[in-house]
Amino acid sequence: MVNVVHLVGRLGAAPEVREVQVGEETRKVANFSLAVSHRWRDQAGEVQERTDWIPITCWGTLAEVAQEHLSKGRLVYVGGLC
Repeated sequence: MVNVVHLVGRLGAAPEVREVQVGEETRKVANFSLAVSHRWRDQAGEVQERTDWIPITCWGTLAEVAQEHLSKGRLVYVGGLC
């Protein structure tokens, strides 16, 4: 079974990028949090909102792209398998 994830949200901060040793190779890894908000009307008709923070990790070339193009507050689409 494969689960597909599609998220659209805003970055809480610029990605934190570092280099890690993987075997004999050095690779970049980027971590950032994505704020995803949900809005709905409750039974009384009041608008409710909840924001979830989703931790995201990117490796290799994708980490370099994140470092170059992403910044705090930017609207971002993230898709993947889990």
